[in-house]
Amino acid sequence: MNKIVTPVLMTIVALTFISCVPQLRYLGDVGGRPGASVDVFYDAFDIKNEYRVLGIITNVPSGGLHTMDDIKNAMVEHARKVGGDAILFTGLYANNASSTTIEGKVLKYTLPSDRNMDQIR
Repeated sequence: MNKIVTPVLMTIVALTFISCVPQLRYLGDVGGRPGASVDVFYDAFDIKNEYRVLGIITNVPSGGLHTMDDIKNAMVEHARKVGGDAILFTGLYANNASSTTIEGKVLKYTLPSDRNMDQIR
């Protein structure tokens, strides 16, 4: 009996832990070593630095298990882990009464000289 109960309990605990963290999808590149912080933007006109888009990030709808702040914080942390300097949130979509999709772009700041060199070439 104990041999059956232990694996079942471990599975339940593992599934509970997995459901506590918002699941994300990321399509893009890694921009180097993770930084200490990530700037958060909701409008591209607020970004003062030159940048390039490293990738696109979105959450996997969870049926209301996570708050928008939970999802936002997970997305910011993922942007930091892939070496992003900033994240620009670009979309907020209600899938149904209890599920929301949030989209963003992970940004890497570039030096003004990098862009000038590209224009010269």
